[in-house]
Amino acid sequence: MRKWPLLLSFLGVSLLAQRTQEVPSFRGGGLTVLVDVVVTDKNNRVIRDLKPEDFVIYEDDVPQKIENFQIYQPEVRVT
Repeated sequence: MRKWPLLLSFLGVSLLAQRTQEVPSFRGGGLTVLVDVVVTDKNNRVIRDLKPEDFVIYEDDVPQKIENFQIYQPEVRVT
């Protein structure tokens, strides 16, 4: 009969210890936002010779650094 109270008290202490342990967490920074744009002039012609300096990206009214800039020109297929 003595084994049960001892075993139950051990389990209770073990469960209490598990609850008080902090769960490790990891918070990482870094977010990449992809923004596709098509820039046209007043005659609706695409402007192709753009550079990162031609754009300003804002987040909460704060200008953000453009870290990657890529011009994509799709293939033209004549059928």
